[in-house]
Amino acid sequence: MSRQDQGTNQRSQHLFPRGAEEAGKGFRELFPGGNPLKRVLPQTPFPNFFVLFVCHPARPGAPALAAVAAGGQVIQFTGKNGSGPHGLPGVMKATGATRGGESEARAERDSYIRVEHVTRVYERESGPVYALRGVSFTVGRGELVGLMGPSGSGKSTLLNLLGGLDRPNEGRVVVEATDIAKLSSDALALYRRDRIGFVFQSSYLIGALTVYENVALPLVPLAISEEEKKERVERALEECNIAHRASHLPGELSGGEQQRAAVARALVNDPELVLADEPTGELDPENADRVLELLTHIGGGRRTVVIASHDAGVLARLPRILKLREGELEADERR
Repeated sequence: MSRQDQGTNQRSQHLFPRGAEEAGKGFRELFPGGNPLKRVLPQTPFPNFFVLFVCHPARPGAPALAAVAAGGQVIQFTGKNGSGPHGLPGVMKATGATRGGESEARAERDSYIRVEHVTRVYERESGPVYALRGVSFTVGRGELVGLMGPSGSGKSTLLNLLGGLDRPNEGRVVVEATDIAKLSSDALALYRRDRIGFVFQSSYLIGALTVYENVALPLVPLAISEEEKKERVERALEECNIAHRASHLPGELSGGEQQRAAVARALVNDPELVLADEPTGELDPENADRVLELLTHIGGGRRTVVIASHDAGVLARLPRILKLREGELEADERR
């Protein structure tokens, strides 16, 4: 850990001693003057900077996913199970570079995504565990695709590979002619920030920030004007029918409203690819239907959307289903 990182961590522990509620105040102390999203990054990009994420200690998995959902790369966590002392989850690194260095080349529609003979194996004391075994398929730009299979079939592992959160042991994951598994950690962070929208089973909203501030987080590292940030956030909130709750904290929202806010956060950076992992798993049927309706219409032929679920009702509404079983692609069904 660098001296700068140590200083950041020490200061954050000092500011956030009493959990998420107190942490919100600490967040704003780091960025004084009102909106904590202002003045974090000047209009000229810096190589990197740090944003502190606050989550409740009862949700130990939330910090990493919250950082990922907000477009960042997690570089350090303190405390048990990834949750820092009294609710301080850790530090997220987000690069400040723009898209200018990305290739302008565009692959043909029928090979926007190519998964080629991908195997992912995890080494355990009891022996190797194969999450995926030689999986291959293609996805076209603008397609709406479902991943179907029981728990342990490899759905989440496959989403992690597509989103640049993991790398295969064998095979390739190619997105627009780029083998993303060969990218550096910093390049993968840019890939996730600029091109991917993540929606998880839980919303992983930061409880100390308003809905507006949560949705705006992926825009923090971008060298764009405050006016453009505001326009993007308002557009995403309107698209997800959650603008009327913009000034509310997540704890004041229903489960369905929280998940719609999470979808808005996933869309605020206008991603090419949206990955949703059991997005309706914690919702009642009515709210699940609303979120699914939203997810099935956000593509509009422009965004590619991949939804992992074991719910037959969810999958029945998708035009294409990839069926996984024990890490293998069992069937590819189009309707």
